[in-house]
Amino acid sequence: MDIAKKIAEKGEEALVIAETQTKGKGRLGRFWYSPKGGIWMSLVIKPTFSLKEAYLLTYVAALATALAIERVAGIRVYLKWPNDIIYKENDEEKKLAGILLEVKAEIDKINYAIIGIGINVNNEISSFVPEAISLKEILKKELKRKDIIKELIKNFKDLLEMESIKILNLWKDKSLTLGRKVKIIHPEGEKIGFALNISDDGALLLKTEDTKILKIYSGDCIHLRFSF
Repeated sequence: MDIAKKIAEKGEEALVIAETQTKGKGRLGRFWYSPKGGIWMSLVIKPTFSLKEAYLLTYVAALATALAIERVAGIRVYLKWPNDIIYKENDEEKKLAGILLEVKAEIDKINYAIIGIGINVNNEISSFVPEAISLKEILKKELKRKDIIKELIKNFKDLLEMESIKILNLWKDKSLTLGRKVKIIHPEGEKIGFALNISDDGALLLKTEDTKILKIYSGDCIHLRFSF
């Protein structure tokens, strides 16, 4: 994202693609393994909507990525709150792609947004990161990464034209998180409960074991065994 940030600070929009990343980052600054063969890209945009709607960018990017993978690879994928694309086979869930959003804003104005997207395509990943998988490992063949990128950008533009309620409903239709018992890890501690819904302002609605309904705006989500 370093190059993307320099471009964003100049007030420009761009698509930045890397063959590999030596400083790839995931959520909370974690290292993101980014070898040759994957798609490691950053979209630099200047959104026209308000800061309170910035949350939509993560949902839009996740949907655009999932739909692109499905169209090009011909497989079914799902979404895990807040920003993961998951491949599911039987009861096993493996991470196929992830989203990282960075926004610079002033009061209620977004100066720019950088949307980092990482997709495991033709790289070998499962032996290094057991909870992840690549399209090559699923399909036993390589795909043209440019086809996925082209479809992803098209989807992203189309989704940005939609109303927020439509975007959230599309995300919910592909969600693996809603209706599940989950553990949420965030700066204030851990919360366990049932993922009920996504609120109109993008929060995960969590029903805790003492029946309280919490609005969770960020954090790591772990799917637990039992469904709601």
